[in-house]
Amino acid sequence: MMVFTEQNRMAIRIAVEAAERRTRGEIVPMVVPVSALYRDASHLAGLIMALLALALLVAFDYGWESWHWSGGHPGWSVIIALAAYVLGSLAGRSPSVIRLLTSQDRMKRKVELRAQRAFYEQGLHKTR
Repeated sequence: MMVFTEQNRMAIRIAVEAAERRTRGEIVPMVVPVSALYRDASHLAGLIMALLALALLVAFDYGWESWHWSGGHPGWSVIIALAAYVLGSLAGRSPSVIRLLTSQDRMKRKVELRAQRAFYEQGLHKTR
């Protein structure tokens, strides 16, 4: 999680105070580690990697018929595709891959939902 410097905290305090002067509400800044897990990005990255691996296997097998890298057994293709899926799924958990595979609208909606959940978790809905 990001650590705020004293200068960052002061800037946040000034911005909140300025915004509160324009409204009757109270603004409570909150920092959370992540807004969502984006599991769909992880699965999509895994699927993309598995399909790429299968495409490469088919291309190599078609191009080099005498090579027979798989020993002639289709089970190797399944194992390689599963391994590629697992590696892709793990890569799909990184923030850069999540940003690449997730739409801006979906990320915005996830942030809004996380903010609403934090609002209720902290009991802010019970204040005046």
